Amino acid sequence: MRGLIEFTNYCKNDCYYCGIRCSNKNISRYRLNLEQILECADLGYKLGYRTFVLQGGEDNYFTDDKIVEIIKSLKYKYDDCAITLSIGEKSYDSYKKFFHAGADRYLLRHETATEEHYKKLHPKNLKLSNRINCLRDLKEIGYQVGAGLMVDSPY
Repeated sequence: MRGLIEFTNYCKNDCYYCGIRCSNKNISRYRLNLEQILECADLGYKLGYRTFVLQGGEDNYFTDDKIVEIIKSLKYKYDDCAITLSIGEKSYDSYKKFFHAGADRYLLRHETATEEHYKKLHPKNLKLSNRINCLRDLKEIGYQVGAGLMVDSPY
């Protein structure tokens, strides 16, 4: 069983289908701090969860150093647990830092398998080729990698 910790719903991207896209002004935004994240993990651990999925939008507030601190804190407190990240596209160096801090898995959905369809779902600054390269980087670093397609796309 996996326990999802949705720690931020801020996102720098404006993916057309996404409820947390940056242009959506109709939602209440939030960010959990380290203490709140650890409280969620504590509850999950007591309920039997041994994988924690840290999931959120691509929020620049959470720098690499902050993500590393979260991972290390979780691993220190719950050394028998796996950590999965689902925080979007990052640089190779960022992925490596997270892995060395103790992240085990990474979920990066690519939503679709064709460039044409990807363009309908995303603004011009986002490219399917970059998403695929990120997936390759994650695998090369040593993560267990999860990817996924969107079913019943709005386009």
